Amino acid sequence: MIKSKRIHPVKSCEAGSPTAKFNRVKIIINGKRIQAFEGQTVFQVAKKHGIEIPAFCYHSDLEIKSNCCICVVKIKGIKDLQTSCSTKVKPGMEVMTDTPRIKRVRRINLELILAQHFEECNDCVWTARCQLLRLAKRHRLKTNRFVDRKKDFSVYQFGKSLIFDSSKCIDCYNCVEMCEKQGVGFLEMKNRGVHTKIVPTKDKNKDCIYCGQCIVHCPAGAFEAVGEFEEIEKPFHPVRKSDSTESSVSKNQSTEDIFSNGVQQKDKLVVVQFAPSIRTSIGEEFNIPLGMPITEKLAAGIKKLGVEKVFDV
Repeated sequence: MIKSKRIHPVKSCEAGSPTAKFNRVKIIINGKRIQAFEGQTVFQVAKKHGIEIPAFCYHSDLEIKSNCCICVVKIKGIKDLQTSCSTKVKPGMEVMTDTPRIKRVRRINLELILAQHFEECNDCVWTARCQLLRLAKRHRLKTNRFVDRKKDFSVYQFGKSLIFDSSKCIDCYNCVEMCEKQGVGFLEMKNRGVHTKIVPTKDKNKDCIYCGQCIVHCPAGAFEAVGEFEEIEKPFHPVRKSDSTESSVSKNQSTEDIFSNGVQQKDKLVVVQFAPSIRTSIGEEFNIPLGMPITEKLAAGIKKLGVEKVFDV
């Protein structure tokens, strides 16, 4: 992988903290003069001012590791590209985030990351919000010229809650670090170099607590919650006459169609219930401002599916 010059990890120093608010510095990013705070990284400052720098391994909850090298930028006066997530701002610093050289290096590093990620995009629950897929499309990466070394990696299920598909893992180490932060230590990194893999520990004194933090901090969709769609659909399928007889419900039907068929059956009482938080969070999927309650829209949508009565409790 083409890597930038290593910078020692730094701790996050967000604007507004007591140690940073009086130490203002002025820098330039892509020709734009920006005011920042000493201790902040180039990535943090750029993000705050709406300048996009792609990154996979960075997460504000975790230590900076500079693993993916997708966030590289050009600093005036320094020959090598630098990882923006670990480079602290300095007075008068001039930064470029999208030069032809940067785009070329990002593209190659992105290809190498994709080579560690077994692509099953059509069946992946992350498709709509996958940053890896979005960047691949932006860089017009349709086929990978590198060997997919993970296509035969294992899929693990932890209890009835979590699934970990290690063939999609890009070895960013976020899940391992977060698992340690939770005081669990159930996930660990095995081997080194091209043989690296994330696996559940064999220590019998450690077990997954199903907190879901690995899902939240994984940038590649390697973790997901166990779906219950099949269980939900079962009551809506007609009883089969025999094992060899296919259900009259087509396998190609959408969940919406199956649900509509179910509520129309007179011998079934269908109850729809959702958590209060859904009222203000589901709107994001439809480009509605974050936090805006859409109780009425939810009720209208459920009614359109064929439900006779809707109660807001």
